Formats: sequence, structure tokens, C-alpha cells
Amino acid sequence: MSPTEVGADKLAVLAALVEASSDAIVCADLEGRILSWNKGAEEIFGYTAEEAIGQPGEFVFVPGNEQEIADDEARRKLLAGERLTPYIAKRRRKDGKVIDLEITVSPIVDQGRVVGVVGIGRDVTERLRQEAELRRSNEELEQFAYAASHDLAEPLRVIAGFVELLAQRYGPQLDEEAHRFIRFTIDGVERMQAVIDDLLAYSRAGQAELVLQPVATGTLVAQVLQALGQGPGEASVVEVGELPIVHAEPTLLREVFHNLIGNALKFAAQSRPQVAVTARRAPVGWVFSVADNGPGVPPEHRERIFAVFSRLHGREVPGTGIGLALAKRIVERHGGKIWCEESEWGGAQFSFTLPDPVEGSDGR
Repeated sequence: MSPTEVGADKLAVLAALVEASSDAIVCADLEGRILSWNKGAEEIFGYTAEEAIGQPGEFVFVPGNEQEIADDEARRKLLAGERLTPYIAKRRRKDGKVIDLEITVSPIVDQGRVVGVVGIGRDVTERLRQEAELRRSNEELEQFAYAASHDLAEPLRVIAGFVELLAQRYGPQLDEEAHRFIRFTIDGVERMQAVIDDLLAYSRAGQAELVLQPVATGTLVAQVLQALGQGPGEASVVEVGELPIVHAEPTLLREVFHNLIGNALKFAAQSRPQVAVTARRAPVGWVFSVADNGPGVPPEHRERIFAVFSRLHGREVPGTGIGLALAKRIVERHGGKIWCEESEWGGAQFSFTLPDPVEGSDGR
């Protein structure tokens, strides 16, 4: 087979792929006149190839968007042989409907010279609509959770106050069973108050503006350990490795470490508890890990435990079932991810990533 035949075969395959694509693939000359219009373009815009070829590219622009073709910087990049960064723009179909397209534009080069451009457009109208609807729904849910939690706190305080007053004023006249009922009531109020406090924290974590700043995570973890009764002057069971300086919102990041270390201390083996806090460099940034030697988390539950109110243990283990969900929300707001795996001791290890670190040394 001759080189000419091989080239012809490759062109035929390329042409078939272009025609089979569901994306709009359009070629235009340097003046913006359309030279080719595939089946995907016909389906997305409603114009046949015969109707589109020879037209200026802006014939599908939404009125007011014509400035795109006058973008001098974009034109300079294309003439220099550079591809434009994908962007989203509105376009108008033949039936008048306005759609959102995700567009990539690349130069067509012939013997080292740019002779035209090819644009690939994908209809993302429905995707953007669903994303906007999801954002609106999440915002409404957060507002509801905040309002409900705030409004529930006051009647709980009233209940707790009157029950305690009842115990003080009529205590001598009440039998042991009545006192037991009062203790149950106060205990229930305290548990509900803890749930409300955690719900408020969860809601605020999604609404608060992130103000990123350099955070010495070694210092932050030391503060968390002090609050958890594991300060340097006490018999701490927590080993802390070298921890870096990162870009983060310090108050929210403290919540993450407080929940993960608190959980590790709660579930570590009671006879000889071991907890370790470490960090390592990775392509994504920094990976932090909190490991314990407790019973661990079965593989089938390692995703579910990050859901709100998800608990693997009953009331014998204190907690509201919101801590890990709060940690997940905070980490994801920082652009990272969090997961659970088995620790080197056979217990649980919770790890999370923080991207875009500040290059630095130990922050303790």
C-alpha cells in the first residue's frame, strides 16, 4: 500500500469519526466562514450542513455575544497555533431556543501555517440546569437546617431549665423512679442539644466564606490535642509526625482534626490505645492521616459512615453521627477528598487531602 493510500485511509477514518460524533464539530476559515458542519452540529443547532456551510460563524450567536469574534487575545493565540481553553457560551438554535455549549477551539495548521480553526461544541444546557437546581436545593436545605436548629435550641433550654427546677424544688418529695425519669429527661435534652450544635456547625461549614491562609498544622493539632486532654504534660497516647504548613481556613481545619482525632481516641483499644497523626507529600498536595488500633471499620461501611447521622454503634458510644459528615464537607470545600481504610494496626485510618500546599517545613 502506498503512502498516499495510507494517508487517504486515515483521512477516511477521521471523517467517519467526525460524522459519528454527537458533539458539534465545525471548521471555519480565518474569516470565520463555516467550511464543514457535521451531523452532531445539525442535531444540536437544527441547521443542515447545506444551510450552515458558507455562513459566518456568528449566525448561531445569541444577540449581544458577537464580541466573542472580536476577542483579540483569542485570535492571537489561535494564529500562534495555540488551542483555546474550553469555555461555556450561549448559542441559538434554528428554532430560537438558546442553549449552553462547552466549546473548545483549535487551530488548523497546514505546512506550519494556520489556515483555519475547528470548534467542538457540547450541549451542556441540561447539565448546567441540574447543577443550578442542586445548588439551589442544597442552599435551601442548609437554610432550613440552620433555622430549624436555631429554633429548636430555645425550647430545649426551657425544658432543661424547668426539669432541673422541678428536681431542686420537689426533690425530697419524689421517689427514686421519679428521679430516674428526671435524669432520663435531662440526658435526652443534652443529646438533642449536641445534635443541634453539630447540625449548626454542619450548616455553617457549607455557608461560611473560605478565607485561605497559611496554617501550621503542627500547631493546630497540638491545640486540638490539648482540648482533648492529650496535651504534652499528660500521658498522651497520640504520636504526631512532622506536619506541614498549608493553605486552609484554620477554624474549619481545626474541626476536621478535632473530629478525626477525637474519633480515634474514642475507638482505640482500651488496653493499650495507639493513635498516630501523620502527613506525606503526594501529587495532589498533602495527605493527612489519623490512625488508631481500634476495631476498625468494615469495608462495606467505609463510604456510608460519612453520611449525616450514620453510626455503626449504638448509644453506648457517645456521638451524634455528624462529625465525619462535617469533616467530609470541610475537606471537600477545600478541594480535597477524605476516605477510610485499615490502619497498620488493623484499626481505622482516616485520610484526607489538601491541595495547593505552601511549600514549607514542620509547622509544630
